Amino acid sequence: MPWWNSRGDERRHEAFRRLVEIGEPAVPTLLELLHQGIPMSGDALNALCQLGPRASSGVPALIRILGETDGDLDADREVRHRAESTLAALRPRQ
Repeated sequence: MPWWNSRGDERRHEAFRRLVEIGEPAVPTLLELLHQGIPMSGDALNALCQLGPRASSGVPALIRILGETDGDLDADREVRHRAESTLAALRPRQ
């Protein structure tokens, strides 16, 4: 799917809107996209946050991401920040 990283923002945004519509079955794909560069990872983070508790199946993977490292400190920090932000959005509202 080469259009994932296409410069055509509207096509990418539409793809993420569709992933949100799919709901929980889209969570594994969205988690993989968190590791991509901007704007993909940001869109994946937004989609997971929109799913909220419906994305709770991704919590174990998000926790694993917090402990991952690939040697690139800046990239690692950014991916962990995305995982932390997503975990915060998935917490049930009180």
